[in-house]
Parts: sequence; C-alpha cells; structure tokens
Amino acid sequence: MQTKRETYRRERKNKTSKVEVLTEAQKIAFAPMTFQTLAALIDFNILQAVSETPMTREQVMEKCNLPKYTVFTLFDVALCAGILQKDEDGLYSATPLGEAFLLDPMTKANFNFVKDVCYLGAHELKESFEKNAPVGLQKHHINSKTIYEVLPQLPEQMLKSWYEFDHYYSDDCFGEVLKIMFNPKPAKVFDIGGNTGKFERACLDFDSECEVNMIDLPPNIEVARADFGKCGVEYTQCTSEHVPCKSSTECDLRKQIETECKNFELPIIQDTDFDGHAVALDRLKFHALDILKEENNLPDMTGTDGASTIVLMSQFLDCFSEEQILRILNKVGERINEHTRVYILEPFIDNQFFAGAAYALSHISLYFTCMANGCSKMYNEADMKDIIKNSNLKVSKAYYNIGKYDYTLLECVKA
Repeated sequence: MQTKRETYRRERKNKTSKVEVLTEAQKIAFAPMTFQTLAALIDFNILQAVSETPMTREQVMEKCNLPKYTVFTLFDVALCAGILQKDEDGLYSATPLGEAFLLDPMTKANFNFVKDVCYLGAHELKESFEKNAPVGLQKHHINSKTIYEVLPQLPEQMLKSWYEFDHYYSDDCFGEVLKIMFNPKPAKVFDIGGNTGKFERACLDFDSECEVNMIDLPPNIEVARADFGKCGVEYTQCTSEHVPCKSSTECDLRKQIETECKNFELPIIQDTDFDGHAVALDRLKFHALDILKEENNLPDMTGTDGASTIVLMSQFLDCFSEEQILRILNKVGERINEHTRVYILEPFIDNQFFAGAAYALSHISLYFTCMANGCSKMYNEADMKDIIKNSNLKVSKAYYNIGKYDYTLLECVKA
C-alpha cells in the first residue's frame, strides 16, 4: 500500500515532466515564428553585429539603423529561443546556437534551403499528401507537375539556395566515390540525373581517357551545356560568354588551346573554373530525356571485357516514389550487361551517425512532398534494398560512411 508521501512524490514527478513536455510543445507551436525571427536577425545584420561585438539594444539600433520596436521585439524572442544571450552589463551577444547559423556551412545551407525553397510551400503539406502533387510549388506562382521541369526558371534566390543545398552534400563525396568507381578503371561513365554537371567535371579531371555521359531532363542539360561553355566564343576582350579570364596569361592560354583544337578539328568544352586545360567534346556527351517516359529511352550502357562501363545515380532515386524507382532500375537493367556496374549514392536516414543528420533528412522528405513532386522522399537503406531486390538488379557490394555526411554507396550488377 502506498503512503501519502510516496503518492505525493509521484504526482510531483509527473507534474514536472508535464511542464517540460508542454515547454517543448510551445517550441513546436511557435516554430514558424522562431524561424522567421532568426531570418530577420540575419537579414537585418543583427546576428552578425552582436556576434562580432557584444552590444546593448540601443547600440544595435544605431549600428543597424533600426527602430526600437524592431530590435526590442526580436531580442525578446531571440533570448527565449537561445539565439542570443545577455550578460550582467546588459550586453547582448550570439550564443553558440546563434553562431551556428552564421558559421556552420551545413546549418546555413539547410536554413536557406528551407527559407527560400520550402517555407511557403510547407503550408500546403496536407493537400500535397492528399493529391500526391507538389501543391506548395504553386505558392511561388509556378504551375508545374514537378520542380525539376522548371528548375532553371526558378526565382534567382530560390534557385541559388536550391543549388547550394544540393551541391553542399553531394560534392563532398565525389573524390572518395571516384576512387571506388574507377577500381577497376571503366571506359565509359553514365551519370543519370547529372544536374549541373559537377560530377562530370570531377570525372574528366580524375581520368584523362574515360568517356563521360550526362543524362538528365532537357532543361537541365541546357544549363549544364551553358555552364561548361563552348570554345569558339569571342576572346579578343579576354572574356568568354560565361567565364571572364583571370589574367592575360590565361587569355593567351585559352587562345592557344582554341587554335590547337581547331587545327585538329576538335570541338572543345571549357570548365567554368578554368584551370589551364580543355577537354575534347567527344569525351563528354549529353543525353536529354525524361526517364519516366513509358518507353525505355536510356542509351546503351553495356560494357565489354577490358572496357567496362559504370552507371551512377547520385542523390537521384530519392527524387522518385518507390514505384518510379522500380521502373527506373528495371530500365537501367535492360540497358546494361555483365560488364556494367551500377552505383547508387544516397544519404540513407538509417545510416546516419548523428541524430541531427537523421532529423534533417527525414524533414527533407517533406520538401519532396510539398515542393518537388508530391511522391518521393529520403529513404532508409533497408527500403532501397527491398526495391532493388524486386528489380532486375542486385546489390553486390555496399560502401558506408562516404564523405563527411555518411553517404552510402550501393554497387549493383545485372541480376
């Protein structure tokens, strides 16, 4: 039988727990307002200012040219949210949490992606689930079935944050991935979902002989072509259409390369980050297609004994539903043979070392729901392997902890 003291202690314990739960609940309830407070602190240059030098609110008003109402109201929220702190002299400074949004590249990429790409559309999450369509995309006055079809036409800031987010994670893996994929060395590389062609550049730099093929939607192929740029443009003023020369030496080198290529009748491409070499265009090929078309429009990706082929899908399959992934994998399987290796590179939720990374990836799934296509998500490795098992491919090897963000590389072959 419980004594009164034992009962009282249990009640007090439950009450304390309930207060803590309710405090966390209020943080979620007001999360959109906290988010916008942080955005305002950054846009008004307040967070940067107090991070550099602790200040009073009045000093912030003067330095940032803001009225009392703005500064005092934002500071009340920022203190409660743990973004700012105040010392005994009344000086405000950024907390380590606040500084993360100024200094940590991952946090900055995630925050800007949510702010510029996802925030407006998140309001339409429920309807997006109901319609299996990115209803939130229409919040930006964009009428399209998916964001991918109109990616190059997105508003400037929205597109900038989208690319910075996408490239921040995948680019870190390329060096490590190439060492795996090029052992043994392939004769051809096919990058399905090449986006802006960054992996293509990495391949061309990594190996001086392989043929690199980029496969993507027509609008993305156009962007990639423009980013590479074609030689033959006007150099007389030491500029190209896309890339200004950094020096007269670089300009002379460009002219020399252009002349040599013309002498050998080789059309060439040039990287936007010019490093003193050019690449014969016959080593880089573009395939503009919609992989979801009913017919199998993928190119022949078979290899031969001694001249194998590799296929890469980097952060590509998470752009599709499970049913669509199965169709894509089967299409790939129809275009390869025993001399082809297929690589799937993904940051699977269940393979993350840090809880914060899994938290971010699971929330990124909601971007796919309300903004991208209404049906795709970030996957767990187990889920992806189940899909592969039902396709005409099979997993032969798996490589873990690729790059700083715990990517997984699945190597597949024809089943």
